[in-house]
Amino acid sequence: MNRVISEFAAIKEEVFKWKEQEELEASYSQVANYLSHAIGFFETVSLLNDNDVSSPEGHINRCVNTGYSVDFHFRKSSQIYDDIRHLSLSIEEDIDQSHSEMCEAYGACIKTQNVNWQKDFQKVHFDYQTLSVQKQFDFYSNHVLGFENKIVVLISDAFRYELAHELFERLDANAKNTVSIEGAIASIPSYTNLGMSNLLPNVGMTVEEGDSDLIFKINGLSTVSHNRQAILQSVVEDSQTIDYPSLKKMDKKAIRAFFKEARITYVYHDWMDAIDDKKVTEHEAFNVTEKALEDINWVIQKVVGEVRIMNMIVTSDHGFLYVPDKLEEKDRETLEKLNYLTATKAKEEKKDDEKATTDFVILEPSVVPKQVRIMDNQTGVSYRGLFGDYMKGATKIQLTDPYIRLPYQFRNLMEFCMMLDELKDEGDEMGLHLVTWNDEEHKPQSIESLKDVQETLSEIGINFTYDMQDLHDRSIMTDNGWKVLLGRGLDVFERANGRFNVAEFDQRKRKWKNCEITFIRI
Repeated sequence: MNRVISEFAAIKEEVFKWKEQEELEASYSQVANYLSHAIGFFETVSLLNDNDVSSPEGHINRCVNTGYSVDFHFRKSSQIYDDIRHLSLSIEEDIDQSHSEMCEAYGACIKTQNVNWQKDFQKVHFDYQTLSVQKQFDFYSNHVLGFENKIVVLISDAFRYELAHELFERLDANAKNTVSIEGAIASIPSYTNLGMSNLLPNVGMTVEEGDSDLIFKINGLSTVSHNRQAILQSVVEDSQTIDYPSLKKMDKKAIRAFFKEARITYVYHDWMDAIDDKKVTEHEAFNVTEKALEDINWVIQKVVGEVRIMNMIVTSDHGFLYVPDKLEEKDRETLEKLNYLTATKAKEEKKDDEKATTDFVILEPSVVPKQVRIMDNQTGVSYRGLFGDYMKGATKIQLTDPYIRLPYQFRNLMEFCMMLDELKDEGDEMGLHLVTWNDEEHKPQSIESLKDVQETLSEIGINFTYDMQDLHDRSIMTDNGWKVLLGRGLDVFERANGRFNVAEFDQRKRKWKNCEITFIRI
């Protein structure tokens, strides 16, 4: 902390009194505001640097309780700095120095916190299910589904937690409002398509790799904006969606009519996309955050104040990182693109140096830790589509499924093996170890069948081994870094009717049983 900040931090109360002087010249009133936010920033950074947490929950709770203040004070002081930097002030040089030091401290703080977070998250193998915190992918089931009264959900793109907290304080200042705020953990990567999908009723969500982006689907529908209303209506028929610009164009009568019938309304507010498209300056970008707060407050006033829908939730798909300094082009991107660029860069560097290491956990965009929920009678899913990307590159796989006993279960096993054969290069070999079980009476029959499987698979380069253990768990372990928790093992298909049913030959035509499948980075 430089001399000016240190001196003012020592007399913080005097700084705050200085701020409140009505006769204070406007320019020095701004300086006082700047210094109060600068002091708040460095105080919070100091607290965060005292790394007294050692669990993912600890990081999340600290962010929700105090850590968000780093982003808040940095944004506020940066906005004020841009307003006062060109004024002829006696302490102009000190102000410039303090801002430069603040930018450096902010970048170092973000990097340190990210490294510490990922190290502690690695302790639980990046398994979101183990975290006792709110999770974004549970949003609809926890906050929307089952809510009997009308509810409006406003999703503001990249509306990060510190902005939400500022909105909370503004609303809470009005005694007529009953308002609360909660933090939730998003999914890796922090990505618009995934975040928006998580906020929908996402049972049965799948992901595919498109030409230039990931394609997330729910019940066969991609989760792009024009499909979201249909996805909502598939669960609750009287649901609807609207984007903020369309709502803004409506008069009072049209707004009342729009909200009259539907029980659930999703309002999409994409203010961050406007920044990205226009490549505005840093000063303009931070000012847009003020506009975003005004937009959201306008919607709240219309919904609650005029339409009289008393239940409203404001949430977001992801956050953003924006440093107001001389930045490279990549630093102007939202977090979703930073994640993608980081993964791509790491992949390129790995080609040059196979021994390269990093403090960060880099995830390929097409294979991410996630949970897939499949509903009864759902179609369009196959072993290849579900597991294929996670099995690529693996040379040793262990499948644990205690119920490989009956003919149709052996058929599932063989179809899984054929998928593995399709994934590996011709001539390559792969090891597959099965851990399964059967009762003592039928164990000899199982072993005989497993020997037949072993002989058949050897012809296609799969070295199949097996072991009989009385286990309940069902999972897939790969030597390329993944563990897949199988809710029902491989026994996921409903029985197809008819001797010549196409479902007998194409898994995507089969009806699935209700199950959950979780992909964990190990």
